[in-house]
Amino acid sequence: MSQTMRQLIRERRTIRQTSPEELSVGEIEQILETAAYAPFHSKTEPWKVYTLQGKAAHKHYIDRILECYRRINLWKNFGPERISELEDKSREYFEKVPFSLIVTSKTTGVEKADFEAVLATAAFIQNIQLAAWEVEIGITWRTTENIFDSEFQQSIGIPEDERIVGSLQLTRLKGKKPKAKRRKELSEWVFSLGI
Repeated sequence: MSQTMRQLIRERRTIRQTSPEELSVGEIEQILETAAYAPFHSKTEPWKVYTLQGKAAHKHYIDRILECYRRINLWKNFGPERISELEDKSREYFEKVPFSLIVTSKTTGVEKADFEAVLATAAFIQNIQLAAWEVEIGITWRTTENIFDSEFQQSIGIPEDERIVGSLQLTRLKGKKPKAKRRKELSEWVFSLGI
């Protein structure tokens, strides 16, 4: 491991700029195998990963997203010209993304189990981001409105007993990395219960 864990955590950034360089399935599988060591409360891992690779898959994916946005009237406060711009920008972005992961957690209808599954899956996603960063792959983790829509989920083939926790777009790191966002001081978010 070339970096310490502390460095990885502090240096990792969300990467929105895409690189045209392809990512191999083997690279992604190595990242996922490492990330799978996230903690979980159940007897088996509660997550599943669905992959999208290449322009055709991403075109289908963004088409389903935009159908969802139209159906739920997401951009109701914008005029037709602005909506067209937003749709074009979304299509342009996703057509450049070399690899995406849709990460889900199993749902059971039991509140505690479902809550724990989402938390474990979020830890798994953070592990994906850290393992990817270490090998110069950047990620954007999206939780856009479409992931909460059952029709969208069905349209991309994800079973109804799963919950989408995030859509991850992966790209090779190129150029300058974004600066870190300012973090609050510990005194602003660490408190003693005084018990």
